Amino acid sequence: MADTGRIVTVGGMIGTGFDLLQRQAAWFGALALVGLALRLLQLFERTAVIGGSIGSGLMSIVVAVASFIASLLITREIMAREGLMAAGTPLRIGTYLGVTIVFGLAIGLGFLLLIVPGFLVLLRWFLAPYFVLARGTGFKQSLAASSDATKGHRGTIFGLFVVLGVAYFVIFGGVAVATGGFQAFTDPSAGFPIVVLVVQAALSAVVGAQMLGIFATLADRANVYGDVFG
Repeated sequence: MADTGRIVTVGGMIGTGFDLLQRQAAWFGALALVGLALRLLQLFERTAVIGGSIGSGLMSIVVAVASFIASLLITREIMAREGLMAAGTPLRIGTYLGVTIVFGLAIGLGFLLLIVPGFLVLLRWFLAPYFVLARGTGFKQSLAASSDATKGHRGTIFGLFVVLGVAYFVIFGGVAVATGGFQAFTDPSAGFPIVVLVVQAALSAVVGAQMLGIFATLADRANVYGDVFG
């Protein structure tokens, strides 16, 4: 699957991501609104604790779960509209959550032990949640599909991550400094100004489009439809 039959470049994947963002602007806007709502609720929770620590904890859980499900459903809708998901593909929330958690833990452990293993896990498995959504595959199959799709292209993907990371830092950091929100980096209780939260949510949606762009570039679409039309 990794051999797409064409040259895969950083610029090409960025272009695919922005094309996808343009075509599905309304849905990525909804994704940004979900992210903004989560950040605003977190800000509200810090400034007006309701029900003491227990109430605050419950609110955090409810907000996190609602945001997770909303983001998952919106991403799935975008994939369906882009032809990246076969009709009738089952929604496997448990598998998606499990893959996401294990992937996050593996990256965290990799960076804790040494930065290189963390990057290797990231470049190898980061498409696994998208394969769960696109194909309804199980845990091991999704990780294997991600590893196969990224094989031979991980250096290019790393370059894309560097470009996205620098752009994110420059834009988000610049807005934070310009609006007086830089203090929140050293004092989390200070919180970011609303405009910074809006920019952060918008940038997260753009990054989401770029991740789907990578999936669209590397995933073998024939395999997505194979089980349905084969």
